[in-house]
Amino acid sequence: MTHRGGNNPGRSKGAGEISTRCLRSGRTGFSLIELLVVMVVICLIAGITLPSIIRLFTTGAIEQSRNILSGQLSAARAIAIQQNTYAGVHVQRSADNALPGRRGRFFSAVVTLDGTNQFILADGYAPRSLPVPAAAGAIVRGLTITDDTPPTYIAGDDSGVANIRDFTTFTVVFAPDGTPVSMANGGNIDFAQISPFDPTEPATSTYLWDRFWANQYSSSDSRQGVMDGIVLFDFNEYQAKPAPEDKAQYLTGYGNILIINRYTGQLLGQ
Repeated sequence: MTHRGGNNPGRSKGAGEISTRCLRSGRTGFSLIELLVVMVVICLIAGITLPSIIRLFTTGAIEQSRNILSGQLSAARAIAIQQNTYAGVHVQRSADNALPGRRGRFFSAVVTLDGTNQFILADGYAPRSLPVPAAAGAIVRGLTITDDTPPTYIAGDDSGVANIRDFTTFTVVFAPDGTPVSMANGGNIDFAQISPFDPTEPATSTYLWDRFWANQYSSSDSRQGVMDGIVLFDFNEYQAKPAPEDKAQYLTGYGNILIINRYTGQLLGQ
């Protein structure tokens, strides 16, 4: 017997299966063109937002570094006044043979003068690491907040970048009356060969800084005067500049220039 219309069960089932497969095929997956378009859009968004995210992290690192140094300067000045001694804050990049987790980073610490006229770590003040990629450099010779001319970053070097070790190795010292000075008891700044300056200690010790360079670049002979301020900057950006004049322009244009208040020891500026 011949069935008419849509009453044939076999024919109706086959058509339904084909229709269902077609619908399912149209609802799942993306074509290659669609995937490429999505990837291009994601790359464009990342390219636009990534620099802002990097700047945000850098700004945060600079601000944290300022807070660290401000706190240490206040503590050092208080120690100098209360204990009638010389105290300060030493900043230096870690030694090449320091422990791997410390290499290439910048550290600061509160230091005080001992009985032999050498500086040692102040009791209760361990060195602090400046957040990556932040670094700190010395500003000397007559910088004031109202100066229109670019600051001199290293005494005797107008480019400010003749020696990165010189530029980023410095000590801000306070006299017993709380004023910043370039010498201690009439002598150059000298660090004792004990932690964190002693490389003869075990590899698991607190060895951090090269004592020779600390003494070399913190002395009054090198600095030629009292430090006036500190510039905080992105070390990676700084190193990427090809020429000394480019580095100096970067520091002047983008560095966070902070003046050391001679009466309070606080950092003033941006």
